[in-house]
Amino acid sequence: MDDKNLRKIYPFNPRNLELQEFYKQKEEENWAKTFSRKLTLKDLFFILAIIVGSLLVMISVVSLKTTGDLRSRAAENMVNFYLYPKEIILKNKETVTFSPKLVIPGNKKISSAVMAIQFDPQVINLQRFHVTSINDVQLKFQSTSIEKANQVGLVKILLESKSDGSNLSGIINFPQIQFISIKEKPGIVSFVPSESKVVYINGSSAQIQTDQPSVISSLGNQ
Repeated sequence: MDDKNLRKIYPFNPRNLELQEFYKQKEEENWAKTFSRKLTLKDLFFILAIIVGSLLVMISVVSLKTTGDLRSRAAENMVNFYLYPKEIILKNKETVTFSPKLVIPGNKKISSAVMAIQFDPQVINLQRFHVTSINDVQLKFQSTSIEKANQVGLVKILLESKSDGSNLSGIINFPQIQFISIKEKPGIVSFVPSESKVVYINGSSAQIQTDQPSVISSLGNQ
């Protein structure tokens, strides 16, 4: 009888796993059982807490970076109005001349600027503008009429470039404003940011920041 017939009558059993393969298989089975046995609901909450905590940290980092970028952009977009002098003592019929200035950050340029100043028309009245303080024939100057300003206690001044070559930058001197005292009484002269506007050459509006108001005192209260 040949070997082929012997295999049909007496089939060979499959080969037993070698010891190394056997132990490896057992280790994997034991690890799977241990893991499935120990992974409780508490473990799942712990893993979930780690994931949520990591996400919160990532969100906080992104939020801080975004806030920093926004603040940096806001600072770059900020312009400042200044008014001098700050403290004035006036008698009745005496005059004072204010010198408004606009400071633009960096090398940015603007095409126009509207400055609004409010005052107490019961204490002082607008008398005149010193337009020569602009010293630039390329700029267009407009303002509230003196009569209307003294009625409402608000004066607006517009500076606008007549051409691209006369765009404004750096420190800009607005026309000086002369007031006359009509009553020996304390008063305040200050900017009105909501009525003011500064436009960059790209058409966007700048954020406006102003300094402290100017305070007028009278000799009668000294």
